[in-house]
Amino acid sequence: MSRVAVVCAYNPRNSGMYSVDLAARHFFASLGIEHELCVTQNRTKVASLRYRLVRGVDDLRGFDAVVYWGDFLNNPMWGAGDYAEREVKHHGASGLSEGFERWRQLYLQAGSGLPQSTRIFSFGGCFMGMERALEDASVRASMHEFLQRASAVVVRDPLSFEALSRLDDGDSKVSLGFDCASLMPARGRGAWRGRYFAHSFGRSMDDETVRTLVGAIERETGLRGVAVDWLFARWPKRFTHAKFALNLALMRHARFCVTDTYHFAINS
Repeated sequence: MSRVAVVCAYNPRNSGMYSVDLAARHFFASLGIEHELCVTQNRTKVASLRYRLVRGVDDLRGFDAVVYWGDFLNNPMWGAGDYAEREVKHHGASGLSEGFERWRQLYLQAGSGLPQSTRIFSFGGCFMGMERALEDASVRASMHEFLQRASAVVVRDPLSFEALSRLDDGDSKVSLGFDCASLMPARGRGAWRGRYFAHSFGRSMDDETVRTLVGAIERETGLRGVAVDWLFARWPKRFTHAKFALNLALMRHARFCVTDTYHFAINS
């Protein structure tokens, strides 16, 4: 039986990313595939989920396949930004350039350091925003290397599909697919239990704009707006799963949900 390394995103105790990783566990287990959830930076436990810490390509040897699971993992914008900054802060990189090179070795060039029989996949990723990074010829070459080595790259949105298709050399590995959180176990249909709507904002508006918008919706509908603490946990770690379940219940029993946050919308 194949052994699969499922490389997950760093999770700052964000409900959306937690749902993505829960979906990985459910999806591979339901198919009977032996798998191990992996992270490449410093949090190896989130609620009931456990991860192998992978700090170099050699840590992926022994797996028959490597699956990059969701988020911006193979996007050089993420590598140069969030990833490189955490390498400096938590893993001793001397600067952002070194942090980015560590990302590149693990997320674009891992295939060159693994046996040719090891298959590489990227599922549910987002590649929007990478144009500036690709102005660097070496980064662009690394993206080509990644696309040529991968068995399949299934992206979550049309803009990512367009961006990668422009880089493709005709032997297409890229297809438009799904967000990984959509593979969560099916839940019951929504059932209203109160005159309220659920909302979560944090991607596009300041607090004053959110208050104005929620107030306007309340006046228009006669419903009370209930905020869902979705993006950044403000509760003890031991309550992570219980809080996630409460968030889902608030969303399920609301009359409707309003958000500017991607995985809140998927989970709603």
